[in-house]
Amino acid sequence: MAIVPRHQLLIVFSIVLLIQYDIDAQIISGRVLSSQTKESVPYVNIYFNNSYNGTVSDIYGNFELNISQNPGQDIIVSCVGYMAKQRIGNLLPYEYSPTIANRNELAFQMSKDDLKEKIINTLNEVNQVHISEKVHLHLDKYLYTLGEQIWLKAYVLEGASHQLLPQSKVLYVELINSQNELVRRFKLPTNNGTAKGNIFLNDSLPQGSYRIRAYTNQMRNYDHGYFFSKSIQILGANTVKIEDINSITRPEILVDFFPEGGSFINGMDNNIGFKITDSYGNGIDGELNISTNLGEHIIQAKTTHLGMGKFTLTPIEGTQYNAHVITPMGDVQSVALPIPENKGLRLMVNTFLKTSLE
Repeated sequence: MAIVPRHQLLIVFSIVLLIQYDIDAQIISGRVLSSQTKESVPYVNIYFNNSYNGTVSDIYGNFELNISQNPGQDIIVSCVGYMAKQRIGNLLPYEYSPTIANRNELAFQMSKDDLKEKIINTLNEVNQVHISEKVHLHLDKYLYTLGEQIWLKAYVLEGASHQLLPQSKVLYVELINSQNELVRRFKLPTNNGTAKGNIFLNDSLPQGSYRIRAYTNQMRNYDHGYFFSKSIQILGANTVKIEDINSITRPEILVDFFPEGGSFINGMDNNIGFKITDSYGNGIDGELNISTNLGEHIIQAKTTHLGMGKFTLTPIEGTQYNAHVITPMGDVQSVALPIPENKGLRLMVNTFLKTSLE
């Protein structure tokens, strides 16, 4: 950047500024040239010091600047990095043509095995930089009475390999009631990826359905849906009745959705896997009826193996989708699908076309 007094010719940072002055119109006009190549320099900032009055040279280096509002002030010329404004095509010779060898180098050709290896290597590189953690808890049982202890053992695992991870030193364990309110939180020290502990259920706790949730501090950087979560029942001491036992022998129905590629995107075909399980993690056969928030039924899907199945959905922006789950036992439950996003990454693996990966 440099200061150029009016009506003078000055070379600044290898830039030649040619100026003409129109007295009647009170306009300075000129052209910016490179002192080395004598070529025009486009996109140079030319303005009055301590003012907002200025202009930019055009693609030929020409400019005009009105001086009527800034009499006697110096002109600032800023031309740092002007070459970055040029497109590569403008910098090549007019007659340039790539050779056959260059074309072959530019061509992207990859066999199916090479593509598979590249995808695996890329995923391994991502996993090495962004290590994902998962937590799993073993509980001694799923039905408790007040005054008992919940004994548990925890495992902190690497998301891809499911190997024990020693990085996180503290595990957070929470007890959450049926109103999704936090009742208690505990910190358990981990040793080489494992932890042990217990939760005492004192008499002040209301009986009912609860969830045990567990996570590490690193997992809080991502979606809370990846936290470990397990449902339990807590009954009052000496109050277990036949109807209470009947009510807990039928486990809670849980439905998880897994958009292929990780994103559920508006306006695009999305393959979505789902799994229906009970509160013990066992797969349950069932049927899904997908409908919009306006009650329009659009898709029906069934499980194929161990409570797992899939369907294809093209979401419309602004529309919420719900799944009505029906099991062979006659249980019915309504679950909201993830909210579609306007942008994201979509990955679809097509096993029907043997020669390509979509």
